[in-house]
Amino acid sequence: GVGCGRGGGDDEGGDAREALEQALSDVLRSEGTPCPAAAAPSDEHPAQPPQQHQQRLRSLAEALDRGGRRLLVVDGLRLPLYPSDDDAEEEEGPLAAALEELLTASASLRVLLTALRVPSSRCWRSLAMAKVNTLELSPLPPRSAAELFARRVRRPLYAHDFDLSAPAPGHAGAAP
Repeated sequence: GVGCGRGGGDDEGGDAREALEQALSDVLRSEGTPCPAAAAPSDEHPAQPPQQHQQRLRSLAEALDRGGRRLLVVDGLRLPLYPSDDDAEEEEGPLAAALEELLTASASLRVLLTALRVPSSRCWRSLAMAKVNTLELSPLPPRSAAELFARRVRRPLYAHDFDLSAPAPGHAGAAP
């Protein structure tokens, strides 16, 4: 997942932008698609200024567009548990701004965010011209969860998987 913590120095949100830049560059490289190079930090300018990040995100979004429709998944968005409105905006705003830059530059990009709670900050009401839809998933009922688990498990299940006092297969007293 991409964290949306505070950026370093004067570049508020630099961490979020850099993480998105790296992830998008990795995707493009894995597909053999040429992607714009990042400006190398120098002694004079150790970090890229925000406008360089914005330009690089736009360039990456344009390169993604050439490949057709894309879905960007930001899995496990880290949000403060009990934020005040100011805290939420400060913590969540940089990632929202970086995603907004991408969505503004890309006609074919869609974004899916996952989090343990619904984001409360105003920055998530819309991104660029896109509406943000929130969908809270409730836990599965126990029987449905057990059926899903049984369908997805990739090995045989034994009594000791559920009861630690049960003997494991191959040990004395285990059922064949």
